[in-house]
Amino acid sequence: MRNAEDFSHASRITHHASRIMHYICLIIIIIISLTSKSMADVHHGISFYDTFPGKIALTFDDGPDPNITPQILDILKENNIKAAFFVSGKHADKYPEIIKRTVREGHTVGNHTYNHINMKKSDPDTILKELAMTEKSVNKALGYDYEFKYIRPPWGEYNDSVEKLIFASGKELILWQIDSEDWRNLGKSWTIDTFNYESQKGGVAVFHDTCQETPEALMEIIREIKLKFLTVDELISEKYSKKNPVLIYFNNKPAGNNCILINNLVLMSVSFFSKETGINFIHDYNKKEVIFAGSNYRYSITGKEAFISAEYLVKDFSLKMIENDKNINFYYPSIFLNGIPLYKKSFIYKDYIYILAKDIEQGITLNGESNKELKPVESSGLLYIPVCSLLELKGNKSNIIDISLP
Repeated sequence: MRNAEDFSHASRITHHASRIMHYICLIIIIIISLTSKSMADVHHGISFYDTFPGKIALTFDDGPDPNITPQILDILKENNIKAAFFVSGKHADKYPEIIKRTVREGHTVGNHTYNHINMKKSDPDTILKELAMTEKSVNKALGYDYEFKYIRPPWGEYNDSVEKLIFASGKELILWQIDSEDWRNLGKSWTIDTFNYESQKGGVAVFHDTCQETPEALMEIIREIKLKFLTVDELISEKYSKKNPVLIYFNNKPAGNNCILINNLVLMSVSFFSKETGINFIHDYNKKEVIFAGSNYRYSITGKEAFISAEYLVKDFSLKMIENDKNINFYYPSIFLNGIPLYKKSFIYKDYIYILAKDIEQGITLNGESNKELKPVESSGLLYIPVCSLLELKGNKSNIIDISLP
């Protein structure tokens, strides 16, 4: 018969094997997710640079704490405000009842790693382990698998690799615009003054439900603040919502959902712009960039489409924008060569007109001298040659450009 020590040893082996299989499965999920990313992916995170004038979402990091978190929950309940709590896994293990109350009262729980690690200085395996341990702690406290959506790196320390890892895990990166600096522990007045100064731009506010002065400062802030309280979910919905798309046109045709407004910035569907102009980009899905003629352009993903800032298109592709009180109309110039239309066979890039190489007779003398230093540009496997600069067409102010070449 096997003795107790044998059974204990076998139990330990089984336990370790189970943990190893758990992490292998996690890594496989990440790899599958990374290799299957496409333009249809939706990333609805919040960066340090977003703005939400007149609106605010409260978030709390590092808890739960047995003394401070319940006070904050009381204040939020009294004022009918929902917040997001980015919890530390090791604290969730100690205070499961507070986790239960947080979720029961309608607040969101986010992942702040188990040991409050610096994700920027950590390897992927460590980050995944920390996030998985926190999820396990929260799930154990609740008695079921909680749907984690949001991750906040401790201290806001992250880089492109961390961001990719978070997105690949199916979660969203949530940063902030308003730092109350309650973590400095310089007193209630310091926290309130700092918050009031920072909150002018609106957005996500970060507090810590581990700081003694935070509940009292929070009460006064809520009482005096003039901003509208929203949840992180609602801010994200507002950031990525399609506002008045029927008021945006392209060459006098309604752009519909091919254009969106985010924080009053116009974004245009990459595929829509390519279809309308014949200009095709190379996509770098990992970096969320499109590349054209060696230049990289960042894009945002919402719905099932990638959107590029219209500012890039106006600046580098001579897209014209006419805006009035009722609508925005974008125009892309129609280019003719010796009176022959070159629709989707030519384009303007960085103030130079490029024409499909096969449409230009060999041995032709091109206008201008400066274009001799320019290289041909490839788009969708076709070669385009620079023929003249917009500066050489000083008299042209319309959306029709007719180039005369011998």
